[in-house]
Amino acid sequence: MDSSQHIQEALPFCYIFDSSFDGLLSCIAQIHLDKRLGSISRICAQDDYQPSLFEPAIKHETNQELVTRITEALKRKAGHKALQSCYKVFLSDEPRRFLLIFYFVSVALRVGKQVHSMLADKRIGEFLDLEKSVEAARHKAIEFLRFHKTSEGVYFAQFETSISFVPLVMNHFVGRLNVQAFVIYDSKHTVAGGYDGKDAIIQRVENFNPPRFSSDDTDYTHMWQEFYRQITIKERYKPKLRQQQMPKKYWQFLDEMQNGTAGSSIDR
Repeated sequence: MDSSQHIQEALPFCYIFDSSFDGLLSCIAQIHLDKRLGSISRICAQDDYQPSLFEPAIKHETNQELVTRITEALKRKAGHKALQSCYKVFLSDEPRRFLLIFYFVSVALRVGKQVHSMLADKRIGEFLDLEKSVEAARHKAIEFLRFHKTSEGVYFAQFETSISFVPLVMNHFVGRLNVQAFVIYDSKHTVAGGYDGKDAIIQRVENFNPPRFSSDDTDYTHMWQEFYRQITIKERYKPKLRQQQMPKKYWQFLDEMQNGTAGSSIDR
């Protein structure tokens, strides 16, 4: 073995996966098989990977057999909740999320369901806090989505938040809207969820063209604005409390918070 190989083996490794959740699970399973649990510096989605001169990289090809093995092992040891927790953290924008998921899975496979209460472990605590923030962002998306009727009769909503929220809200709106066709677009992560009244699909949409809205769509906007106007009580107006519950970064997506509505007029 030459000196260059010795140096490479001493350096921390970066594993690269195909950016999918299955790809990450397969990659984590491979790291365990390779017995490199203590020598991982990064786990990167291939879409975001930036090479480093002093960091050997291993590109991992997704192996569905490995995905099945690690998924079943995780559910068997720590329950289905552990897998759901990993998926939620995967949908966040936290740069270290893949390493946190890797660490969580590794610990969960060893200690089982106890992993959810290991708050004294700094990395597990960080993972659980991140999961909570994802769940909070999911609720914000459900609360603040506003649908508009397109000229084709399909209802459309656009929103963005700190997570890739579409996979987490589709089932909710399929259940609520039932047979109504709709599209939800995440403009930050360029992900769209569509439902045709029977089947749902989620996919990335790189070049998005806003739909044309129907002539009577403004009626829905006016109803939102009138509703907000009616429930506004000036004497009880608390702007700081409202910004906590309805952050300004979301106002651009809310019909009731556009110019000329009760909200903006009170602020002036």
